[in-house]
Amino acid sequence: MSSSSHGAGFWKSILAGLERFKSLVHFDVKDGSRVLFWHDVWCGDRSLKTQFPSPFRMARHKNATVHDVIFWNGDVTIGI
Repeated sequence: MSSSSHGAGFWKSILAGLERFKSLVHFDVKDGSRVLFWHDVWCGDRSLKTQFPSPFRMARHKNATVHDVIFWNGDVTIGI
């Protein structure tokens, strides 16, 4: 791979700042299919993995989306 302006070094620098960027952004959940339940900031001002580290460590599906975990059909059902 090239280390030019569009090579590996460029993408590594973007990825290095991704967590900081995500900490400053809030997501519009909509149907929840594109928002990560534990990792994205969608409920409060920090990610749920930061707010609740013990349940995060016990979670079986750490990369689940909000849609995967919460079911919407008139009522809310939590499927953790």
